[in-house]
Amino acid sequence: MIKIAIVDDDEGIRKNLRELINSSEEFLCEYDFPTAELAISTLKPGLVEIVLMDINLPYQNGIVCTALLKEKYPSF
Repeated sequence: MIKIAIVDDDEGIRKNLRELINSSEEFLCEYDFPTAELAISTLKPGLVEIVLMDINLPYQNGIVCTALLKEKYPSF
């Protein structure tokens, strides 16, 4: 099973994506975050294989969040 996390400030999008992902037998979404900061403080290698990232997040955008995750966990 491929584990996925979602980072998006829109609660409806997070909910719909999570339901869609979890309706598949091949994917599992256990984590979804409304902010980049929460994702950065929670995600660690091994928790998920894929992160679906919103680019237009408030405060730190998705590009910055992705770069910070990669810097914090190079093997991620």
